[in-house]
Amino acid sequence: MKYSFYKLKFLTAVHIGAGALTRGKYTLYADTVFSALCKEALKFGEDKLVKLVEACRRNQIKLTDGLPFIEDIYYVPKPMLELDISVESDRTVKKAVKKLEYIPIEKMDDYLSGSLDVKEENEYFSNNIGRHNLVGKAKINIGEDANPYVVDTFVYGEKSGLYVCVGVENDELEAFVKEIFTSLSYSGVGGKISAGYGKFELEIVPASDNFVKRLDNADYKKYMSLSISLPSDDELEYVLKAADYLLIKRSGFVSSETYSETLRKKKDKYCMAAGFVFEKKFEGSILDVSNGGTHPVYRYAKPFIMGVK
Repeated sequence: MKYSFYKLKFLTAVHIGAGALTRGKYTLYADTVFSALCKEALKFGEDKLVKLVEACRRNQIKLTDGLPFIEDIYYVPKPMLELDISVESDRTVKKAVKKLEYIPIEKMDDYLSGSLDVKEENEYFSNNIGRHNLVGKAKINIGEDANPYVVDTFVYGEKSGLYVCVGVENDELEAFVKEIFTSLSYSGVGGKISAGYGKFELEIVPASDNFVKRLDNADYKKYMSLSISLPSDDELEYVLKAADYLLIKRSGFVSSETYSETLRKKKDKYCMAAGFVFEKKFEGSILDVSNGGTHPVYRYAKPFIMGVK
């Protein structure tokens, strides 16, 4: 499988919802990326949507979460592991480890061995990734007073943004994914794209050697997922026997003009956040979270597996 980093260099602010307009994130869940790609593929025809969904279902296309990059430093989630290092007794270091969310892939071994300067990493990341910004808006209906509201946006630093590592099985699928991602760069990703948020310039580069060497490798005893994921019912018991994970509730409304005459919510699902650590590999699934509408609504819940230790 060929792996590439699809770098999203944002030209505008981004709204990535976290349960309310006034709360936002700065990274994208893989299911959000997948949903955006599905909507974009549909613009090219229903057959393109089916092609995308089935290729992902068969692991011919793989997606990570939208993860941070700063210049040529690519970050992955902090693995959900207890660190066996003596410095954890230092309260300030322990706080720094807790605050740390993402680790440069080149420094994963340093982190696991306890030699990473987590304070320095936190400072560099905070100073360069970007900043949250609350923007005042107003909803105006004819004949009514303006209804003000506030939206949380994120503005990435000049040399920072998000990347999605995309794995493809062949050249034809690579060209297909590139076409859909390029179209998405003009439409935008995240929330409030109709207000101009989420536009980006797309740059595609080969995945780094340090990244690729941890993929599809049987020499590890523990693995983590770089995407939000959920083992299937048949997989759940054996995966969770030796796993550390954080559950996240995924919900939201269906964004489709043909799904229903009224706005409808997707079925709620609890998934494992990226960084979830496990010993037994699993397939996950593409879930149908439709709720009484006219067509399926897909949620991506496939793991993107990386070896940890």
